[in-house]
Amino acid sequence: VWGKTSGKIYGPKTGEDYKDNQLRFSLLCL
Repeated sequence: VWGKTSGKIYGPKTGEDYKDNQLRFSLLCL
């Protein structure tokens, strides 16, 4: 679920952008 949330925060795009956003979101959570 958090993956979809990060997608909405950073703007949902394609594969590479999604992975990058997911990484940034996880860093923000930590």
